[in-house]
Amino acid sequence: MAMSNGVLLDGAIYYVGGLMLDAKNRAEYVKSIKVFNLELAQFSSAASLKFDGYAVSVQGHEGKLYYAGGVNSALALMNQFEVFDPATRSVASLGKLKSARAGHAMAVLDGKIYFMGGVLGSIFAGPSAQAVSYTHLRAHETEAT
Repeated sequence: MAMSNGVLLDGAIYYVGGLMLDAKNRAEYVKSIKVFNLELAQFSSAASLKFDGYAVSVQGHEGKLYYAGGVNSALALMNQFEVFDPATRSVASLGKLKSARAGHAMAVLDGKIYFMGGVLGSIFAGPSAQAVSYTHLRAHETEAT
């Protein structure tokens, strides 16, 4: 898998989206969350995605997988913000990022998720950061703040 970000969560590695090469070396978009089982050394599909994209930012926290942004197959930046719960194998929308972005970092600190850097249009975001409170995540607000 190329241009996919992975995160270790509860003893497995999860990947969101990305690109894979087909038998003729053409890029195919991965439209799912893949999980790599470390004991079996094999991939499986954990859930389907509502988008096809790559360069999505991924972060694991409290047993859940949070992911946001990226670039879709039309080469447009995305602003989705979603959570995957491995226990229920369910995906839920957490609203939209204020700015569509790709290739950005995501970190958890003091109950907030921070989005840093990446590409906004053709401009690098630099030191600007956007924070989302976990109270908003748990309440599933329609706008991430």
